[in-house]
Amino acid sequence: HTAKMNYDDFNEFFWTEECLDCHRSKVVTKTARHYFERRAKTSTSGRGGAPSFRERGTTTPVPVSEKLAGAPKTYMEVRTWLHVVYAFQRIFEAHVLTFFLLAALGFKNFLVWDWTYAVQVASIAALAQNMCALLWALLETAFASRRAVDDLAAAALVARIATRYVALVFQATYLSWSFDDLDQMPHSAVRDGG
Repeated sequence: HTAKMNYDDFNEFFWTEECLDCHRSKVVTKTARHYFERRAKTSTSGRGGAPSFRERGTTTPVPVSEKLAGAPKTYMEVRTWLHVVYAFQRIFEAHVLTFFLLAALGFKNFLVWDWTYAVQVASIAALAQNMCALLWALLETAFASRRAVDDLAAAALVARIATRYVALVFQATYLSWSFDDLDQMPHSAVRDGG
């Protein structure tokens, strides 16, 4: 939601220094006052965060509800149908891999393939798994473009996509070469060199 605060906004506020100087309710107990007084003695004004309640000149900490009411909305979420696909990535991937493995087993039984050829065909599942991982990384890139991403996270995402793509090319090349003994595909200079 663009105006209402949700769980993510509350969570981001919870981890700020400002929230640490708050009390959980409007009624401050004797134990809470003792804790905040002890904390005020050990805190320094140059800690980089919000000043403690003592540094502000008050005798009681501000309730977290008041601070939260004035906190800015920091988390913006944009939802698309691709988020649904991304959320169910493991289930989708499990279905795709199960389909490939069961199809290879079914074809082995009904087309009377030997085990060597069936395992060779079932190795397409590794190719499918890498294709799914590349798809998830690309979807993550599409989602990351809508939010602030630091340079290290962006570099890691680019490295992951590049690595998956290179692995996909090598897997596809190896799979193509593994079927060479069938002589059903024309040989090229690249295939003859490998």
